[in-house]
Amino acid sequence: MAGRCYAGQMKLLAQYYSIKDCDIGEDTIVRDFVNLYGCRIGRECRIAAYVEIQRGVVIGDRVKVEAFAFIPTGVTIEDEVFIGPRATFTNDGGQEGRLHRRRRGHRVRRDDRRERHGGRRRGGHQGRASGSGGGRQPGPRYQEEVSKMNKIPVSRPTVTDEMVEAMADAVRNERMVLGESVFKFEEEFARYTGTKHAISVSSGTDALVLTLIALNVRGKEVITSPLSFIATANSIVHAGATPVFADSSPKDLNIDPAEVRTMSGTAAIMPVHLFGQPARMDELREAVGEKVKIIEDACQAHGAVYKGKKAGSIGDAGCFSFYATKNMTVGGDGGMITTNDERLAADLRKLRDCGRTSRYVHDIFGFTARLNTANAAFGRVQLRNLDGWNERRRAIARRYAEKLRDVPEVILPPMGNRDITPVFHLFVVRAEDRDALARSLQSRDIETAVHYPVPIHLQPVYRDAFGYSPGSYPESERLADRVLSLPVFPTLADEDVDRVCEAIIDHYGGKI
Repeated sequence: MAGRCYAGQMKLLAQYYSIKDCDIGEDTIVRDFVNLYGCRIGRECRIAAYVEIQRGVVIGDRVKVEAFAFIPTGVTIEDEVFIGPRATFTNDGGQEGRLHRRRRGHRVRRDDRRERHGGRRRGGHQGRASGSGGGRQPGPRYQEEVSKMNKIPVSRPTVTDEMVEAMADAVRNERMVLGESVFKFEEEFARYTGTKHAISVSSGTDALVLTLIALNVRGKEVITSPLSFIATANSIVHAGATPVFADSSPKDLNIDPAEVRTMSGTAAIMPVHLFGQPARMDELREAVGEKVKIIEDACQAHGAVYKGKKAGSIGDAGCFSFYATKNMTVGGDGGMITTNDERLAADLRKLRDCGRTSRYVHDIFGFTARLNTANAAFGRVQLRNLDGWNERRRAIARRYAEKLRDVPEVILPPMGNRDITPVFHLFVVRAEDRDALARSLQSRDIETAVHYPVPIHLQPVYRDAFGYSPGSYPESERLADRVLSLPVFPTLADEDVDRVCEAIIDHYGGKI
């Protein structure tokens, strides 16, 4: 299994290994046949073949671990320690072990990292273990480190050397704004979504705003969902239009086609593919008629499929976000607009670049909303991995569904069918005691999130501006009180999914 490292770049000199949820420092070398999971390893370490380091272990800088060593949960190894071949540590009695470096016959305190006058220590020193037989109890900093390693986050972006190197190469060799990587990224994204055009912009919000402006919705109404991130409705306001909401469906949490009501001033509808679940596009088209434009808010739906068509290719335009937690990112903020409309694409390219038609010639009031070249280069690598990551998200979703199917207190999200392929940007369950469940999981170092606790129409700014009040969209309000996002990201391990499920089952008093 491919490993993940954070906080630095290790040197993986191995073909066969298992590395899961590890924080491995810069210039640390890892050899073949290692088994590392849930541990923290410092800088410039050397981990030989056939080494096993278990969850919660903390290893300092410049530590050398020889072949066949076994380091179990609860051990901390400080800087510049040598662990000989086949060394094995134990933690009997439930006490955490600690390995301390020795110098001139006495034990060095943990804070004694460097010589009195600074600089690196000279030479390597063998340490000794304490803890399994009445040694010093670990301090709060150690406990904090272990807690961090055991915590399961709700989301985590995937970053590799290839992505970072692509950014660096773009900075060194291309124009930093609208360089070659930008146009290649647009071509590749258009091909991926099955559209004629893809126009990159600086954020998902800008994608929505510019699309609405290009479609000339000013002074008219645009229908959307009240259960979404506030940027969905804000984009309508910024485009000079009036947001009009249609209530959510308990079936898929998306906008309910049966709740859509058009008026003479309705210019467009903006359905949200919420949490990576495609909205019911055919029913929405039937509800609004052929003259009303459909703008897909696909900011959470990269790669989702509705009746054989990719999200972003079904309506008149599709808008994507590349924020860090999305199914794919560009290493920062960014967005993309997809369309088959030649004129719309041309207008969007001008709008994102100050209304420019040629150098210092501008024929419309535009914006500075371009995607940086380095971010585009990063996104190109991400895009190549997107389908594999989405399949992993679906596998995680299936595992959740299987493990939690007999928990009646938890309502699971739709898993997809012949017509709909979700991508599980978020895995959102519903529970009557949502807040209590969230606290229970937090106590077990499992992070959750609520998307979104306050529907848009009940946000103070919308209540003040449009006079909305509780009860205006009751289903969206009920859902907002019950939804809970569980951890889901491509590198989430199966055993961590099981741990989340076990915690939920235990919360409700079930048998694990």
